[in-house]
Amino acid sequence: TIVKIGKLQEICDHLSLLGQSNESSKLEALKDHLPNTLVEGNKAVIFSRFSRMVKILEKELKEYDPLVLIGETENREEVLKKFQEDDKHQILIMTQAGGEGINLFRANLFYFFDSPWSYGRFLQLCGRIHRLGQTKPVVIYSLRVKGTVDVAVKKILYDKAELSVNVLGDRSLTMTDIRQMLL
Repeated sequence: TIVKIGKLQEICDHLSLLGQSNESSKLEALKDHLPNTLVEGNKAVIFSRFSRMVKILEKELKEYDPLVLIGETENREEVLKKFQEDDKHQILIMTQAGGEGINLFRANLFYFFDSPWSYGRFLQLCGRIHRLGQTKPVVIYSLRVKGTVDVAVKKILYDKAELSVNVLGDRSLTMTDIRQMLL
């Protein structure tokens, strides 16, 4: 069941992952959104759970000279250094390979092309840009296709966040903060 749900989530990202078409409403929305947000030195991290989707994003967003960080990236430190220091690279596209132990404070925009199922992983990923040294307001976007598994994942994340706040006493974020992140 989990594998099938993962496949449904992939299909929500881009129909070419199913082999039927080159359409993606998420990708079109992202392409429309980026010119308005990548201004005044802003940089963005785009996350996808799927390395195949990362490769599509890299190709489709080539005008931003994106850098890519996936499990098979051999020059990880070089990619991260370029992103932090070189203003021509406005976008870093990554999978969970970039989810822990890195500081991406040069980015102040985070796009979840698809969301992880784990609330802890969601916060960990957001924490890559919300770090000491961050000088700009951090904005997190979650791209979803209405009426699909994307909406179910959003609800799961919200329920897990609410559980964390109410049962475990996690006060690192308020439910208002979480609601804004998961809009």
